[in-house]
Parts: sequence; C-alpha cells; structure tokens
Amino acid sequence: MSGTYVSKIGIGSFTMIMVVGNGLFIPMMPAIQQDLQLTASQTSLLLSVFSFAGAIMIPLSSWLSNVFGRRKVIISCLVILTLGCVTSSLSGFTSHSNVAYMTILIGRILQGVGAGSAAPLGFILASELYRGTEQMKLFSLLEVINGVTKAVSPILGSLLVAYAWQLGFVWYLAIAIVALVSAITLLPQQSQTLSNHSTLSHGGLLHYWRWFVPGLTIGFVVMFLLYGLLFVTASDIQHTGQRGLFISLPLAILVVVSYLYGRTSNRSSKQLKETMIAGMSLLLVASCLACFGYLGFMYTVLSTCVVGGAAGILLPASSSSLAQFLPEELSERALTWLTTVRFLGVASGPVVFSIWMSEWQNHVFYLIGLTGISSQILLICWGKWFKKIQFEESNEF
Repeated sequence: MSGTYVSKIGIGSFTMIMVVGNGLFIPMMPAIQQDLQLTASQTSLLLSVFSFAGAIMIPLSSWLSNVFGRRKVIISCLVILTLGCVTSSLSGFTSHSNVAYMTILIGRILQGVGAGSAAPLGFILASELYRGTEQMKLFSLLEVINGVTKAVSPILGSLLVAYAWQLGFVWYLAIAIVALVSAITLLPQQSQTLSNHSTLSHGGLLHYWRWFVPGLTIGFVVMFLLYGLLFVTASDIQHTGQRGLFISLPLAILVVVSYLYGRTSNRSSKQLKETMIAGMSLLLVASCLACFGYLGFMYTVLSTCVVGGAAGILLPASSSSLAQFLPEELSERALTWLTTVRFLGVASGPVVFSIWMSEWQNHVFYLIGLTGISSQILLICWGKWFKKIQFEESNEF
C-alpha cells in the first residue's frame, strides 16, 4: 500500500514540474532584469520561451510516448530538464550580462522542452494505470499537488531571490533530480503498452468542435489574462516579500475555488452552461477592474484575484466538459491539446502585457474585447448543442 502511495506521489511530481517552472521564477524577474540590465520584453521572454517550448512538446510527447513507451519518454525529458537547469545555473559564473542572459535563455528553452514533455504524462499515466475510485482519487491528488505548487512557488521564489536569484535555478535543478529519480525507481514497467487511441485522426475531434473550440478558447484566455496580470503585478511591486505574497494570492484563490468546484456533484449540461457563464462574467469584471490599473497597483491585484477565482471555475469546468461529453477514445487527445493551448496562454501573456505596460490606458481595453469575444464564442458554439444534450438527458428520465 505504501509503495502504491509513493508511486502516486512520483506521478504527481511529473505534473508539478511545469507549474514550478513558471511560478518559481515570476518573482525573480525584476531582480534578473535589474542585475542584467534587461528590457521588460527581454525579461518576459525568459518566462515565455519556457512555456512556448513546453506547449510545443506537450502534443509531441504524447505521440512519442505511444511509440517508445511512457517510461522512456519521461526519463529522457527529465534528463533534458536537468540539463536545462544546469545550463541556467551557469549564468551565475559570468560577469558579462549578455552572456548570462543567453545562458539563461538557452537553459529555459531546454527546461521547457523537458517539463512540457513530462507535464501531460502524469495525467495520462493516471488514466491508464488506475480505474474507478482509485483513478478519481489520483486525479484529485494531482490537482491538489498542482494547486499547492502554484500557490507556494511564488513565495519560495521571493525567499530565494532575497539571497540570490541564481538559487532559483539550483532549486529547480533539485526538483528535477527528484522527479528523475522517481521515474527511474518507481516506473520499472509502467506504460510500456501503447495507447489504443494512437491511430485516431484529428477528424474525430473536429466532429465535436462545438465542445472543443470553446474549451480551447477558454483555456487560452484564462491563462493569458492570469499570467499576464501576474507579470504586471510582479513588475509593479518592489519589495520581494510583498511581491511573492501578492502573486500567490490569486493562485491560492484559484486553488480554493477549484477545490470547492471539485467537491460538487456531477453537473448536467444546464448546470455546466450556467457555471461557464458565471466564470466568463467574472472575467469581464476583472477586465473592467484592470482598466483602472494606472490609478494604483491594487486595482491590478484585485483584477488578478478575480481572474484567479474565474480560473478556478473555468479551468476544471472546461476539462470536465470535454471528458463528460466527448467519447472516451477522444479524451486523451482532447486533454493533450487543451493543455497545450493553456500553456500557450501562459507563454504569450507576459510578452503581450509587457508591451501593454508602457501605454496601459491605450491597450487595456483589448482585455474587455478579448473576454467579450471569448464569451460570444462560448454562447454561439454551445447554444444549440446544449439544447440537444438537454433534450437527450430529459429523454433518459
């Protein structure tokens, strides 16, 4: 029993790698920018290249795992992640800012490749190796691990940067080594079997575009707004301790709301639609609050907290909608693409917001437009579809 529990913790370490790679380094960006004399765009690139590389590798790793086996892919990608951490750590041994910046940038790309490859495999392993109640418990454990990691990582990053920002890469290296050792010791025979769904074409997902497109849109917009506003918050607050606290607060709200959402009973299509509308309404409120960010950073913090609450609703709801209303044979592919799009939002948010920061009053209204368009996509795609599902549900009774 204890071996099984330790194995579950090992699987959980794979999924938290990507979360740590973002949350740990957000509070460190202002210090890195100051020490290396970087622009805001150059600084945001250190966050974005990690997420972009990870987003590219997420669907690719799913295919590689079907060909070579889960264990080989996980160990290989964690080795790449370890090399990326070592490379970034070497930036502390040079006094040339340009060399240090390029060293960090190359290391962050390698970290993104390794972390992105490992990120979806934890959930895939959970779905393949466990069934029924055990599977649901493991999914809950993975969400708890991810949620706690999101909230704690910025605080840890703030504590480390108080001594030296280079320690962040050393700490990430330690986490990567722990995950690598877990993969080698805990996965001797896991996932050698090929996925039964590897031969399915993308045409199956296109048939369910009314579910697929809104899910991808919501996933991108939520993560784009959340991590873009977190970058702005980190840039506005000078005190490292306060920076970690204010970055962790929206993520903690996300964790609490997601936990409360997970404790609710299975939702019908009507309840799911109402939940999505409530979440999108919160995003609109957050976008309106962000318009007043030029008056003081507390408006930005408040809007980020509201986005965190909306994310706690929309992220699990969009995942459950795909799992509930798509055929089982398409779920793995759909969740893989959903993870990819979410990380694209994480990657593009800091880059775009770093550009908008220079003329906040002129660009912030794009947030309202983006959120409004996303709401329209949801309502247009799901209008007739929900009526059809509700009719089918009523016939079952």
